[in-house]
Amino acid sequence: MKPYFEPNSVLTRRRVLSVVAVAVAIVLLAYGITRALQRIEGIATINAPQRKAANAPYITSPNEIIAQMIELGQISSQDLVFDLGCGDGRIVIQAAASRRCRGVGFDIDPELVKLATANAAENGVSDLVRFEQRDIFTIDLSEANVIVMYLVPWMVNKLVPQFEKCRPGTRIVSHEFALNDFVYNDMITLEHELDTHTIYLYETPLQPIRDSVKEAIQP
Repeated sequence: MKPYFEPNSVLTRRRVLSVVAVAVAIVLLAYGITRALQRIEGIATINAPQRKAANAPYITSPNEIIAQMIELGQISSQDLVFDLGCGDGRIVIQAAASRRCRGVGFDIDPELVKLATANAAENGVSDLVRFEQRDIFTIDLSEANVIVMYLVPWMVNKLVPQFEKCRPGTRIVSHEFALNDFVYNDMITLEHELDTHTIYLYETPLQPIRDSVKEAIQP
């Protein structure tokens, strides 16, 4: 008695191999198209290893969220952007690629600073941005026109004394977390891959919430 399905076994294997080959080709084609579109649209192409950060979890902002941060902050070619806790550098790199602004990213992790520098070179913006290994709580922020950040709440609020020394009109853009005691100038929420993201915009001088309440109740 002949084994069941034996006559078609070779044909079946060939079909499986053909399907696998087509699937691999589609994946490679999609990857190539994505890389090309990223460069055309000014979206940063970033190498981002999984690492533990010193002060906060190392979690990156999606490119689509970064684009909204850039838009909300009204970043232009005239701006100097400081990226606090820059990680792999994607926020300031994407801002430089799309708006031709200048930027400086700060991170306490020397390996991430090296990676961000390499990512800037890969995206062709090394002439516009640089990265420094620094403790963000010791930085003079007064030179920046725009400050961007994706930090945990305690870090965002610990930066307030430095924000208060910024020049008037400095825009502060925070992904996800607000300054507890201050009124934001604008705020947007958006959906991305089943998650809800919030972006806050502040302008200096910061307005305490208590002052805002007083203004609201005054005749």
